[in-house]
Amino acid sequence: MNNIGEAAGTEIANLIAEMAAEIEELRRNKVNVTRIVPATNVNLIGRNEDAI
Repeated sequence: MNNIGEAAGTEIANLIAEMAAEIEELRRNKVNVTRIVPATNVNLIGRNEDAI
């Protein structure tokens, strides 16, 4: 606050506090996601390679 002034310092501190609260809310509501990576050589069940 000494370098940028009290008003600007207070605004930045409030912004950081709001961001911290939003990050905490996102962490509480987080859902684990399993990433599915397509295989390079797909082998379909019940089909032979000639039919593909």
